[in-house]
Amino acid sequence: MSSAYVMLLSIVSALAAAQTGDPGVNPDPNRFAGEIEAFAQWDSKNAIPADPILFVGSSSIRLWKTHESFPELPIVNRGFGGAHISDVVHFADRIVLPYAPRLIVFYAGDNDVAAGKSASRVLCDYRRFVELVHAKLPETRIIFISIKPSSSRWSL
Repeated sequence: MSSAYVMLLSIVSALAAAQTGDPGVNPDPNRFAGEIEAFAQWDSKNAIPADPILFVGSSSIRLWKTHESFPELPIVNRGFGGAHISDVVHFADRIVLPYAPRLIVFYAGDNDVAAGKSASRVLCDYRRFVELVHAKLPETRIIFISIKPSSSRWSL
């Protein structure tokens, strides 16, 4: 995907969010400072696999027993519960980019919707994540796991 195309998509998404009146207020990402620091501490004491598959996002990723599900693959799991896409973007330089993953499996967005963000805002934030990753790691592929149905959030 060309950078001009990505830029155009970002502008269109931002305009769509602005037109819907969606303020897209992001919560303070520093509420996860302890969890992000715990990842750094773990990394400083353990070997990180080369060319890993990185799972990142909210509690659906954090709670997934990725090493058991994919025992033959070089997995790094950097899910943190309650995360919005904006939180993943905020901490990408600490929990995504340093691993130089060949593949990212991304799940976040349902906390965003529960907080009142519109679909346009969720899409815009996800595109920001993709742009950030591809600016530094253009060969990294990203798999987006669709927001799952949840009975507690069905009305949203």
